[in-house]
Amino acid sequence: ADLEKWNRSLLEHYSIVAVEDGKITGFGDIDETGYLDRLYVRADCQRRGIATAICNRLEEKVSGNIITHASITACPFFEKRGYRVVKEQQVERQGILLTNYVMEKKYFSIVDVVAVLTEQETTRGASNYWKVLKSRLKKEGNQLVTNCNQLKMMASDGKKRLTDVANTEQLLRIIQSIPSPKAEPFKLWLAQVGRERIEETIDPELTINRAESLQF
Repeated sequence: ADLEKWNRSLLEHYSIVAVEDGKITGFGDIDETGYLDRLYVRADCQRRGIATAICNRLEEKVSGNIITHASITACPFFEKRGYRVVKEQQVERQGILLTNYVMEKKYFSIVDVVAVLTEQETTRGASNYWKVLKSRLKKEGNQLVTNCNQLKMMASDGKKRLTDVANTEQLLRIIQSIPSPKAEPFKLWLAQVGRERIEETIDPELTINRAESLQF
């Protein structure tokens, strides 16, 4: 029954299998909501970049935030990729309690954040501000800029377009580079968003309740 369940979920998810000399060296899968379900590398094939390669492909498939449940040993790997621990939990496997961590990699549109912090009236104004700031950070040798990704996000015209995005850690560093009275309130908002997102992962009904409470 467990094998059938695994096979069904792997077929339903976007799955990657790494093969070398006809043998499986690792695999991983992610669903359409951004839940990275499994990431495995054979013991004798570890520290060869296989997990990184699989994870890169999985993350590229999702246009949005990613959540995973990581073991104690996997936690450092995900932290290096920009994931944050949002909850420690105990799970039972065959009568044994194990500790794992709910981790999230959240992405934000940098231009949208710049627009809020600098009170730009147009998207073009915010884009130009970020362009100048990005150039300055590059000249300073700031690794933050080179590590920023691009994802397709919904634009003001209703179409999905590629835009610079940052995870929570990167975004906090960008905020520190922008003189704005809204910086501190924005940091508090980031913390609140992270807390609510993980609550919704645990109890999906909260998503509906929050959506209803935001209607005007």
